Amino acid sequence: MTQGASRLERLVNLANESGSDQRRNLLSEITSIFLEDTGSYSDLENQYFGDIMSKVAFDLEQEVREELANCLSNEASAPRDLIMRLAQDEISVAKPIIEGSSILNDEDLVEIAKTKSQDHLMAMTRRSDISETVTEALVSHGSDQVLEGVVKNTGACISQTTMARVVERSQGNEKLQAPLIERPDLPFEMMQGMFDQVSMELKQKILKQTKEIAPEKLDEMLSSVRAKFDRKGKVRKRVLSKPELFVQDLEDKGKLKEGILVTLLRSNKFTEFLLAFGKLTNIDLATAKRLVQDASGEGLAVACKASQFDRSTF
Repeated sequence: MTQGASRLERLVNLANESGSDQRRNLLSEITSIFLEDTGSYSDLENQYFGDIMSKVAFDLEQEVREELANCLSNEASAPRDLIMRLAQDEISVAKPIIEGSSILNDEDLVEIAKTKSQDHLMAMTRRSDISETVTEALVSHGSDQVLEGVVKNTGACISQTTMARVVERSQGNEKLQAPLIERPDLPFEMMQGMFDQVSMELKQKILKQTKEIAPEKLDEMLSSVRAKFDRKGKVRKRVLSKPELFVQDLEDKGKLKEGILVTLLRSNKFTEFLLAFGKLTNIDLATAKRLVQDASGEGLAVACKASQFDRSTF
């Protein structure tokens, strides 16, 4: 056994006999010794350091363990058993360890996610990087606030399966939807699925995010919105059909004029023709259909004349 190891073994015995004030001083001293030359100790010496610090710290006030956790949170050579105990302590102790210690592996973090408080999980979302395995555990056991922390963390890796669960959980929660839309790894299909559920402000953000997406896909997204919302952003009483959307689009662009009727008929778009004719003549779809199908043409003539259509159009 090296001289250093022997000295540390004696300190372990001293820790068992000392009063609380002496033990507090002992903890401070042994922590300082350890931090002076971290990474240079043998495995046995490192174990002794951990045994002493753990034995002393967990017999003293929580405030002492908070100080110890702050000292060891960024130490890659800190005793593993001690780090694990600190990570599972009260959140004021565990927070710096969970947020910053590289000693905690995925298995450790998943176990903490399963067994500890939401505050512990929230601390985990602030790690510089989070694996897919850990994000899955956070999404499975975390609150909406924890999910928001995961989504905002650019260093968090999120699998498509976990991302789908986050999207599902985001329904009706704009605080979660907003950072989710900003993630570059959100698949287009999931973004498209969110499009109908989010506010108008977030819809605009989605469109900005999708500038380079194929025009036909953007048209599909916009059509979905127009089908459910009117021009003032209010929800329609019912979702519009594709022919209704087509005619609505013509009207919005100022192209719904009598000349379009002939074009629609020549293009074999009979439903669109009836809808456009009904809008231009201010009659319902059923009446428009009956007038157009009347072989005599008398009703059609009356409707066209009342709407001041050109004779050539009739």
